[in-house]
Amino acid sequence: MALWQNVGKLHFTRPSDSGNFKRAEQDPECEDRYKVYICSDNEGSVYERGFRMWYFFAVCGGNKGDSFEFEIMNLNPMLELYNRTMKPVHLVSARFCENEDVPIVGWETVPGKVSITRLGNAMRVKFQFTFPQSNTVAYFCPFAPFSYSQTQRMLCRLENVVASKLAPKDIYFVREHLVNSLDGNRVDLLTISSQNGKGTEDDREEYLPNLFPTRKVPRPHRFRQKQYVFISCRVHPGENQASYCLRGVLRYLTSATHCAKQLRDIYVFKILPMLNPDGVI
Repeated sequence: MALWQNVGKLHFTRPSDSGNFKRAEQDPECEDRYKVYICSDNEGSVYERGFRMWYFFAVCGGNKGDSFEFEIMNLNPMLELYNRTMKPVHLVSARFCENEDVPIVGWETVPGKVSITRLGNAMRVKFQFTFPQSNTVAYFCPFAPFSYSQTQRMLCRLENVVASKLAPKDIYFVREHLVNSLDGNRVDLLTISSQNGKGTEDDREEYLPNLFPTRKVPRPHRFRQKQYVFISCRVHPGENQASYCLRGVLRYLTSATHCAKQLRDIYVFKILPMLNPDGVI
């Protein structure tokens, strides 16, 4: 469930997947200024380590033309990034997406100046935002998000495309349930290649101890004459850009282009789309 907090004129919340808003405070000297605090990764659990590199929260309640100043108070220092023109991004939506994902398109950097302050082991990021329309929700984060649920839907769509008549005839594609995370979230393993060089029906990879909890289907075939390429993504949960890169990689490797077919003929690609789902969520 999303956390809601009413502060002054505004309402603050966080998306259920990837959101980490903790609380907001209104500046007693100016009602249009707000201090925002975020949760650390795995806050409140035995796995909490105090990392606060990522922020993702939403604000509503402003009317068209209303301007507000937000200052995120407790980020880990990332001065090198913000000193190189990095700015928060925002997305304005007509409604709050609680039970579905926030769109991954339409994000823009916040207009105007962004000021950065370091105090001890904390970094503050201050920016202004003007609501372009009334009755809208504004989302803020460092980069356009790509959540765990978005990743799962992407993989389901990919499975359907590969299984359809639109997929290249030579493609070899297997999606496996590799393991459950500490919080019980599914971690996937993909195998992508061509049918060339595939082993016999009995020549398959082995099940490994403590992995592959759902053993309803056989493991992928062996390709003894091909080299293997291993690709992993999101070991660091805040690296959203990696998921966008991976989406492009998956689309290309499963496409009908001549170069993609050559890659499938030469290599077997083993891909972990999201290695740290607990951190992402």
